[in-house]
Amino acid sequence: MTDLFTHNVLHIALTPSGGACDLSCHYCILGRKQPPFPRIGSRMPEEVHDAFMRQLLETCSAPLVNITWQGGEPALAGLEFFEHSLRVQSRYRGPCTHVENIFHTNGTLINERWCEFFHANDFLVELSMDGPRELHNIYRKDKAGRGTFHKAFKAFRLLQKNRVRHRIHCSVNRVNGRHPLTVYRFFRDELQAGNIRFVPVVELESNDRSSPGKSVTFQSVRPHQWGRFLVEIFNEWSRQDMNKVSIDNFDSVLARLLDLPGPLCELRPACGENMAFDHNGDVYSCIRYMEPARHLGNIFITPLKDLFESEKYRQISHDKKNALPGCCRECAFLSVCNGGCPIDRFAVTPHRRSGLNYLCAGYRTFFRHSSGVFGVIAEHIREGRPFSPSLSVRAEA
Repeated sequence: MTDLFTHNVLHIALTPSGGACDLSCHYCILGRKQPPFPRIGSRMPEEVHDAFMRQLLETCSAPLVNITWQGGEPALAGLEFFEHSLRVQSRYRGPCTHVENIFHTNGTLINERWCEFFHANDFLVELSMDGPRELHNIYRKDKAGRGTFHKAFKAFRLLQKNRVRHRIHCSVNRVNGRHPLTVYRFFRDELQAGNIRFVPVVELESNDRSSPGKSVTFQSVRPHQWGRFLVEIFNEWSRQDMNKVSIDNFDSVLARLLDLPGPLCELRPACGENMAFDHNGDVYSCIRYMEPARHLGNIFITPLKDLFESEKYRQISHDKKNALPGCCRECAFLSVCNGGCPIDRFAVTPHRRSGLNYLCAGYRTFFRHSSGVFGVIAEHIREGRPFSPSLSVRAEA
């Protein structure tokens, strides 16, 4: 289980290679967008990287800064880029600030040298895998249309061998979403993964989210399917795996019951807590929302500190709560889900109002099913009592 009691954390996402990637996955945050997200020739220049790190670390007051490197494929920026980044981080980091580097990769370029670097510098590597071979290869293909499971599997074994901290990032789509226990047991039993994050694939046929009732792509997970996926895994996890497998989705629900942030930003009350920085110096409120409406500015025009304190940034943060439809405000699970990620609020309510989260029905199914167990765990934590023979949650922070 993740440390639910970590407060005052600043989360930042960087795209050191822009939208460039060596794969052609059918679903990708940046892959289907238009410029400014080119797929080639977009490595972050050193002057952009250095200016960003200086502005970030010289003004940051948070004791912990989480920097997530993603894209695209961040490994395309080259190992030397990240060696340089650590030197710059060390130069500007304050004496009371710890920087954690999180590297989100498809694994195809990971080798012994990368793993030695990750281990030596305590990176957390988040590896994209969608289950066993027959499920992973459906949507995660290379430029020639070939499945990439063998490369991701090899990368995972290299991470284990080199004792690199790692987490599985599983995109739940229409196909693997039908096989929750197959997916979970593969990660738990075959890979022996101890940290997993399940991320629902929700992709619109059109990038235009301005009107309600939009159609999702064929590969997108369906709301009730997402709920059943979580329920089936939760049933097995809660019976036998709480003390050995950390699942961010479950840790986040427990965190919300304890009025703590939790690892998943979509369940937090405010938006904009995972700001994104593109390779050209542009700043956005969120890595999933790198669109004009969430563009805050550019660090070479407006200092990062001013962007953090801008009225637009505050408004984006408050809009997550202020834009909730009435049925959400009256929902028994509002304090747990907070309406979910705003980018997925394109469905309509039972009263035909806009702004409902597309996955609402699935989340409600899961929350109703798991609330009793999570309630007991939360009560034990508040009272300082153990709730599992070997599962502990640090409460001293």
